[in-house]
Amino acid sequence: MKKSSGLYGIEIKSAMTYHADFEKALKQMSGWVSEPVLGKAVIYAGSLENTSGEIKLLNYRHLHDILE
Repeated sequence: MKKSSGLYGIEIKSAMTYHADFEKALKQMSGWVSEPVLGKAVIYAGSLENTSGEIKLLNYRHLHDILE
């Protein structure tokens, strides 16, 4: 997703259970693009959420939190 001052990486999964490999592409993202990466998030159907790390983990119902 492109924002005014850089990019925001979003990986969307249909799974209800989190797996660490969901973050694989997001961890490599900075090497693929020349623009600044402002943030990264995994969006999925599960209830476990974490917004304190390098890659946010959010339920799909909270996608709007990063789209704004």
